[in-house]
Amino acid sequence: MAFRELAESLKLPDGASDRFRRLEALERMLRGEVYEDLKYGWEQEKVPGKNYVPLRERRPSTDFNLPYEITQDTLAELFGDEQFPVVQVSSGDEQSEDATKAVSDLIDACDLETIMAEVYETGVVGSVGVVVQRSDDGTPYYDILPGKWCEPVYRSKVSNELTALVVTLPIDKDTAEELLPGISNQDDNKGTETYWYRYLVGPVQIVEYKPLPDRLFANLGEVDGKTGRKIEFEQMATHDHGFRGVTPAIYVKNLGGKQRDLDGTCLWWPIRNLCIEIDYTLSQVGRGLKYCADPMLFVRRGELDGGELPAGYEAPAGGMATQQADGGEMVRGATQVLVGKGPYADAKLLEISAGGIKEEREYVRDLREYALEVLGGMKARAEHLKGAASGTAIDKGLKPLRRLVRRQRRPYGDGVLLGLIDLTLQGIRLGALDVDVDIEKIPGSARYELEWANDDVLQGSELLAHVTGLQMATGGGTAYPKELIKPEIIGAKLSADLGFHEPFPTIQGDLEATVPKGAGRITEDDNEPVGGGGSSQS
Repeated sequence: MAFRELAESLKLPDGASDRFRRLEALERMLRGEVYEDLKYGWEQEKVPGKNYVPLRERRPSTDFNLPYEITQDTLAELFGDEQFPVVQVSSGDEQSEDATKAVSDLIDACDLETIMAEVYETGVVGSVGVVVQRSDDGTPYYDILPGKWCEPVYRSKVSNELTALVVTLPIDKDTAEELLPGISNQDDNKGTETYWYRYLVGPVQIVEYKPLPDRLFANLGEVDGKTGRKIEFEQMATHDHGFRGVTPAIYVKNLGGKQRDLDGTCLWWPIRNLCIEIDYTLSQVGRGLKYCADPMLFVRRGELDGGELPAGYEAPAGGMATQQADGGEMVRGATQVLVGKGPYADAKLLEISAGGIKEEREYVRDLREYALEVLGGMKARAEHLKGAASGTAIDKGLKPLRRLVRRQRRPYGDGVLLGLIDLTLQGIRLGALDVDVDIEKIPGSARYELEWANDDVLQGSELLAHVTGLQMATGGGTAYPKELIKPEIIGAKLSADLGFHEPFPTIQGDLEATVPKGAGRITEDDNEPVGGGGSSQS
C-alpha cells in the first residue's frame, strides 16, 4: 500500500480537504496510528465466505515507526538540553551581555525550551502555527496548532509578513453546542455529529465564527440548494487580544516546496512509502513466528488424513502438529507436508521456517538502512563503505540526519524561536503580557542571532570520553571506581549528543552509577564490591 492509498483510507469528515488528509496521515504515521482505520487486524486470514484478505488491507502488527526515530534524533540535536541555541543580543556593533542574559531569563521564565520541542514535533509533517495568548494570571500561553488547521494571510504576494492567521478545525456536536447553544437542535443540523469551527487572529482582535455542519463545510463557497445563499462562515464574536497592531501569531513551514505552498517538505517525505513497507514486512515476521508455534491447516480439496504417519516414515525437521479441521475432527501430520488423503487431496499445514523469519528480518534491516541513506546520507554497514576511509570519514558516515538538522535550524530557530521571543517582548511592552523579567536591558532596536551548539564530529580524547562514559553509565559493572564517573560524562550532554530519548532511559548526571541487577555495589569506604558479587555487562 502506498502512502496516498493509506491517506485516502482514513475515516475523516466529508469536509476534510486533500491537504488535511495528507497532513493527518503524516501525523498518524509519527504517532504510530496510521493503520488504525484499516478494516482487518493483521491476524485475520479470511472473512466470512472464506475469501482471503489481501495483506495490504490489514493493520500491521508491528509499527517500526522510523518517522518517530528521525524526529526525536533531529530534535535532540536542535533543542535538546545543552544543544539548545544561545540567543546573542547585539546593540549597534557590539554584543550586550546584559541583554543576552535578559533574553536567556525570558526563555527560562516562559519555558520556551519545552515549547520549541512541542512546536518541532508538531511541525515536522510540513507546517505549524503558534498563537501567543494571555493566561488568566497575565503570563503568555503559546497555543500550538497543527498546520492542517492553519491558513496564513500575508501583507502581499511578495511579503512574508503575517497579517492574520485563519484557524479552522473539526469539532464534535457537544463542543459546537457549547460555542453556540441550540445549533444541534436546528432542523437542518439534527443528526450532525461533526462541525467545523473557525477563528481569525488579526492585528487587533481574534474573530470567532459560527460553527458550520460538516455537510455545508464540504461545499464551502458554493450556493446552498435549500436557501439559495452562498455557503460561508458567519461572524459570531470578537475578542481584543491586547497586542494593538501586532498579529500575535507565527506560521512556519519546513523548507522545500514552492514559495506559496502552505506546507514545506515533511521531514521523512522521501521515505514515507519505505516506512509502510517496513511495517508490513515486520508484520509478516510476526506472522511467521505465529505459524512456527501453531501452523495453520490449509485445505483446498479432498479428504483429511486423521491417522498417524505411515510406518517407517520419518517426520521432516519441521516437526509434527495437530490441527482441528473445518468439520471439527482432529488431524495430525508433519509440517510442510501434504496431510490430505487420496490422489486428489490438497491439504497441508502452512509454516514459515526460522530461516524464513531470519531472511525477513534481514530484509527489514536493509530497508531501514537504505531509508536512512536516502534521508540523511548514513552508510553504517561495512559493505556500504567503499574503499579505505579515515577514522574521521567513517565517523562522519555514521552521523545520519546531520543535513536535516542543519536544514531545520532556519525555520524553527530563526522562524519560531526568535519569532516567539520578539512577540513575547512586544506583548510585555504593550502591557498584554506580564513576565517577571527585566526587559529594560533589552533595547528595542536590538538584533538577535542564534549561536548553535558545536556540531563537529567528535574526535580524539573527546570521543573516547563519550564512549567510556556511555559504557559506564549503562551499567558496565563494578570494575570501575565510581570516582571515574563524572557528571560531565554521563550527564545531560551525553544524552543530547547521542540522541537518547524515550523509550530509552534518561542518563542522570550525578556521581552514582546505576548498578545492574545482580551485580555488586561499591562501598563508600574501601571501594570493595559487596552484595551480589560479580559484574554484569549490559
